[in-house]
Amino acid sequence: MKKFQWQSIVVSTVCLFSVLSGCNLEKRPEGFPRLTPCVVTILQNGTPLADANVTFHGEDAEKWGITGRTDASGSAVMTTYGKYNGVPAGTYKITLAKEDFQGPAASDDPTAPMSKEPTKIFSFVELKYTAVDSTPLEITVEKSSINMDINAGEPVHVLSSTMDADGI
Repeated sequence: MKKFQWQSIVVSTVCLFSVLSGCNLEKRPEGFPRLTPCVVTILQNGTPLADANVTFHGEDAEKWGITGRTDASGSAVMTTYGKYNGVPAGTYKITLAKEDFQGPAASDDPTAPMSKEPTKIFSFVELKYTAVDSTPLEITVEKSSINMDINAGEPVHVLSSTMDADGI
């Protein structure tokens, strides 16, 4: 029995070491900044906004791309370069996107005729939050981790654009 326990401990330790060391084997791109953990929770009138894309815009954001997607509780873990949790220190404008497409249903049949009716694209966030030039949302990230609630106004369902059968 003791031999089995000893072997289990050794095997578990080796597996744990392999997993932990594997996390650090991937080489990050040259000049990659130090990241600060950052979670934002997007609320509309106090209610979590689920399934929204969150994008940070700023000097490092344009170089490395800083994005997140909210879960059912409205929380988004922000990632840099598409795979590293955290955000470089800096001040960022925040844009939000959650859309609903309404119009002709796409067909799985490639021989089906395309509809001439345009697809309407509706936004679930006020349009001012969808563009860098108009969003009032901003965050400053320093060295300590961030866990911040962000008020994104009232819940809406507004027409933001249309798209014809050619995708224009």
